Amino acid sequence: MTKSASAQLNDLYNITQEQIPDEHNQKYLNNSLLYPIAKAFLETYPQYFDSIRTYEYSLDAIPNVVGKTAILNEYITIDKSTFINFKCFVDNVRIYSPDTIEAFQYSNFGYVPTPNVALAQKGLYSAVLIGDLNYSYSIYHKDTSFDSYIDIVNTINNSKTSSVFDDKIVNGYCVNIPIPIGCKYCSLNHYDPATLIKSGEDMKELYGFFIVDGFVRYILPFYKKPFNKPIILKNNYDEQLSRTEVIYTKEYEYENSYYIVGAMVAPKSAHTGRGGAVANIPDFGFSLQLNHPSMNSDNNYSGKKSHKLINFIPIKYLFSAFGCVTDEEMMKFICPQMDNFGLINAIRQACLQGYKHKEIIKNAAIRLKSSSEYILYAEPMTEYTAKYIIGTTILSQKTKDDLLERCNKDENNYKELIVQTVSAILDERFMPGIGDNSIVDRNTAICTEIGNIVKSLYDIGYGLEASQEKTSLTNRRVRNGQQMIQEYKTFHNVRMREVFNEIKPLFASTKDPRRINEVLKTKMTTIAKNISINQSKSLINSFKGTSKEQSKLRTDLLKLKNQAFVWNRLREIVISSDTKTTGATVSWDHRTVHQSELFFICPTQTPESSANTGRYKTPSIYTYLTLSTNGRKILQLVQKNPKYINSIRIARRPELMYTIRLNGNIIGYIEQYKPIEELYKDLMKARSDGRIEVDASIILNHNLGRLDMWTDTGRIVSPFVNVKNSFEIVMKNNKNVNIKIDNNAYKPKPKSHHKQIKTNEKPTQLQTDMFGFNCIIRPKPEFKKWLSECAIDIDKFNDGIKNGFIEYFDPEMAINNAVIAPSMRDLTQNISMYTHCALPNHIHGIIAAMVPAINMNTGVRGLLITNHVKQAIGPVLKYPQLKYIDDNNILIAPQVPIIRPCTYDFMHMNEKPVGHNVIVAFMQSKYNQEDSIIMNRCSIEQGLLKIDSLCMKEYKIDHNDEEFKVPSGNVALNGNPDSYSKLDPATALPKKVGDTFYENDALIGKVNISHDGEADTSILNDRPDGKYPISANTRPLRSIVKNRYHTDSKIMKKMMFGQYRVPIVGDKFNSEHAQKGTCGKIMDPERMPYNSTGMRPDIIFNASSIFKRKTFGHMYVPMIEKIATLLGCPIDCTPCHTMRSDEDIIEMLKRLSLDDKGFETMYDPDTGRPYKTRIFMANHYWERQSHLVEQKLNIRNGGPRVIETGQPMKGRKHHGGQSVDRMTFDCHIASGICEMIRDLHLNQGSKIKVGICGRCKTAMGYYHGERKEYICPNCGAHKDFIIREIPPASALMFHIFNGLHISVDYFENLEEVKKENELFSGLSKVK
Repeated sequence: MTKSASAQLNDLYNITQEQIPDEHNQKYLNNSLLYPIAKAFLETYPQYFDSIRTYEYSLDAIPNVVGKTAILNEYITIDKSTFINFKCFVDNVRIYSPDTIEAFQYSNFGYVPTPNVALAQKGLYSAVLIGDLNYSYSIYHKDTSFDSYIDIVNTINNSKTSSVFDDKIVNGYCVNIPIPIGCKYCSLNHYDPATLIKSGEDMKELYGFFIVDGFVRYILPFYKKPFNKPIILKNNYDEQLSRTEVIYTKEYEYENSYYIVGAMVAPKSAHTGRGGAVANIPDFGFSLQLNHPSMNSDNNYSGKKSHKLINFIPIKYLFSAFGCVTDEEMMKFICPQMDNFGLINAIRQACLQGYKHKEIIKNAAIRLKSSSEYILYAEPMTEYTAKYIIGTTILSQKTKDDLLERCNKDENNYKELIVQTVSAILDERFMPGIGDNSIVDRNTAICTEIGNIVKSLYDIGYGLEASQEKTSLTNRRVRNGQQMIQEYKTFHNVRMREVFNEIKPLFASTKDPRRINEVLKTKMTTIAKNISINQSKSLINSFKGTSKEQSKLRTDLLKLKNQAFVWNRLREIVISSDTKTTGATVSWDHRTVHQSELFFICPTQTPESSANTGRYKTPSIYTYLTLSTNGRKILQLVQKNPKYINSIRIARRPELMYTIRLNGNIIGYIEQYKPIEELYKDLMKARSDGRIEVDASIILNHNLGRLDMWTDTGRIVSPFVNVKNSFEIVMKNNKNVNIKIDNNAYKPKPKSHHKQIKTNEKPTQLQTDMFGFNCIIRPKPEFKKWLSECAIDIDKFNDGIKNGFIEYFDPEMAINNAVIAPSMRDLTQNISMYTHCALPNHIHGIIAAMVPAINMNTGVRGLLITNHVKQAIGPVLKYPQLKYIDDNNILIAPQVPIIRPCTYDFMHMNEKPVGHNVIVAFMQSKYNQEDSIIMNRCSIEQGLLKIDSLCMKEYKIDHNDEEFKVPSGNVALNGNPDSYSKLDPATALPKKVGDTFYENDALIGKVNISHDGEADTSILNDRPDGKYPISANTRPLRSIVKNRYHTDSKIMKKMMFGQYRVPIVGDKFNSEHAQKGTCGKIMDPERMPYNSTGMRPDIIFNASSIFKRKTFGHMYVPMIEKIATLLGCPIDCTPCHTMRSDEDIIEMLKRLSLDDKGFETMYDPDTGRPYKTRIFMANHYWERQSHLVEQKLNIRNGGPRVIETGQPMKGRKHHGGQSVDRMTFDCHIASGICEMIRDLHLNQGSKIKVGICGRCKTAMGYYHGERKEYICPNCGAHKDFIIREIPPASALMFHIFNGLHISVDYFENLEEVKKENELFSGLSKVK
């Protein structure tokens, strides 16, 4: 077995044993101890893991969504005594891979078996969902007419006669669903790697991406609020002192989610109480934004945050609606201990004098005791009365009018209908899921939830508690591939409405009942095909971002640069789900780095543009997203605890009880002290054993008296090393010592615990030894054995979870239940302080984890480093699967950096490097001021940072009189007699791959049949990027054929060409530490300085910018690279783990017989004398950026113009001209270059011909199309017109003057102008 990259990195310690002292070797070996864990995790969870796994989760859920939740059940009224109940649904849903026979038979967009075929044909790479379309109808009759909807329901339940017909269209529902490359439905999984490589279908570099219409796309993950988790905030909205916004759902992603807003509101003006006292009493309640057709709706609400408190229901009536009708019961739910008298008094005043309570009572016309100023009911409050009061507030006026009409305006029946409607709404949409998984009944669970929210609203509103943070990662969830579930369901419901709209007229138009079955079957067959195509098109348009329906899927187009950039696109999380919203609309508190993001979100990796800075965030490389589970395993384990109780009412002392919650739902209670501690330990042990989900979040919060457990989807989790289970402390006398970790903050305490912790106690001798230098830390034997096994076999990684070495934490669990050491170095300094240890490079994202010593730079510079790597040109693919994508630059012969962090190899970036190791001299010259660099011409000729610029050329037959054919005879294009000599007459394509084409060489044979086979000159060789035409001043072109595509199509042919591009003056380059430089001079090797061995640098870099930009890593890394080059081995330089200290570097340089700072004597190439100053020269890793001069060059001899202004088109893409700003124009005028101004702004810019009347010389004539002559609008002359060329802007100005009746005189020469001025001066003197 060959050694892995990590093993090779660790071998450097043996190689450098003579140069590095033994104590330093031991220190660095300890710091690299956790490398096997990091490598195993990154192998098990690659960077595309989340994109594929979450989308597979959606695909598996779609059959349940289609078969269970999206069912059409509608009623069609035929006449007053007859109606039809029509049903339609899809069952027997299966999903087939793109290369199966089912996909070949039922695909709506042709057979596309592999991703490569999808790219070539500009098609869709998709799986095919197939199901049976079931439909049925029942006819109901009644002797009398139907007066209301209730009569219809009663007739269905007690029908005397009904005829039923049901049928199905087998495999009638067929939908193409885009799938990511590499998922379990991908056709590439059916072949071995050797076959894929041989056929060019090995697309592992694009795993997780979609191919839609020939373009590579990806899903944008974005943040969402967690379900069933209230987040209470201090508020600044009108009347609202505190506020919470909660999204409740029953089953994650399957059922609809419903939105409520809880608030503590205060009146704008104080109320006058008894005796003239002024009282400003706050009120509590909930705004029900449940998106129900019978309710009042906010036009601004459709998934967006609404600040309006529509359908606001005070708490008194919500409690009563769920069975809690007395004030004492309500108070116990809000304040179980009944000891917070301020809260109790505030609730009492709100219920008795709250203005919101008074408003709703007034609207409901509930009778009160008139003699009292308080809200005292004439009759006791009941559940029935509370629901009626709620109905009068939340139901729309149209709904209330319909209910009143149905009951024939009977008041008692009207109230009954309102109560029934409200009961249905509350049962279905108010806090769905709360109470479902609990032995506690739903009403009790909901009252408890309302009580907890009200208490938090009070505490935060009055400043008794700190406002919760909505920007915290604990209050966020990530939606990635799960977006497809809701997307498919939304579109499928639209399809079911289309079915109903097509069927409804059919029953009314078909009079013969005997023919209705036959007509219905024919109609449904057509409808099944239509809805299948429409559903497929809706999904495709959703991926393309062109959907006209309410699409919530967020995707983007992939632009290829390098492998790190490609994988980073899969993991970037956007804060706002609306990708069309500009970055300025996102508040800065959402963009900043929150403390909860440590170890989970990269603090440096985000776009550097002001609009998007902080709007996109990248997870750490050691993270993945959880998927939703129902939590049944946890529920069963909790209920087995002997101290578990299912109701707070049967507890002996409720004030000492802890609340147990599962996914925001109260499932029971347990006593504090030992019972809650044992339950917590049992749950953590079950996590390790795999009896419950290993990534389940279990948070024991003693301040709130709660045990929260979460198994929902979208939590970011990460692995950490358990210190207590993995390490041991050994004294200098070899005495083993158990690790003593300060868990005082985490041990259960009674809620009445107020003892002061004594801090003046003297530490024991053992603690003194631990904090001193008399002990060392070492891994336990079983942990060390597992590390060695994990380094050989990554499948052993899960054994570390079972043995308790590794634990998964989400942000909330990491904050509440752990103290995490950032690195092994921190852990060894104070082991008793930490409970867990992070993995190497744990805080960084995929791009930041590639950079050695990134922590040596400032934070802003780290941000720029990650963005420069994104712009670097690299070998995107080693196989030609992206040969169909235009404008792709590939670095030729890339090299792996000598100095790199361990994660560089663990993520297999050593297979896709993005730069070259070059020799850089840090010195100043007149040619490299500021950001300019000097490059060695000899190095460039040897291939330094050379790239291959690829482009796809596509030729089509646009007319019937054209065909692909090589012209017969010796046809010369632009004087080249061998224009067609390199083409194959049989295919009209190049004869072989690798042929070189120069200017005026035909790339393909294309002739015009109607003109006797005249050759088409549009097939000549031009620039590979195809952006601008050939110019005589450009250098000769040399295009090389990379691939040909023989297709049976006679109307389109494709070829891929490439052009080698070497560095030229003006190209941009950068080092790994955000030192961007522009090539200012390419110097002959004879003019480059050299050292005593004759070595000349490849690049001369001005070192002054290092101090200006504070990129100290640019000084540190070259010194380590110089040592590694002389030792002949790579050196691990993982930030915060294996970085060498200054003393170590100096020691190593001295042992290599070098200067202690790495400087050496350099010689002047002109005089041969040494420079007075010693110069630092070392190996350094540099990258070439995608900003190429040749691609930005714009040449225009002529081209399209804007019709309105006559100016050239804007932009190089449209063959537009170069813009000349006002400052440049003023400089031209000041220089007196009249002819240049005329040529630049008139001849090359824009000009039009106008006719000036030769008689009156005061107006421009208009051209008469039929008479073909100019006519003067002033004197009516149509002869003696002077034709002149003027700018369109001048013509427009003259027309405006004429419209304002301002006379403008036109002169032919300066003599006429002088005469006119003299005449005007004489008239002035006479006056």
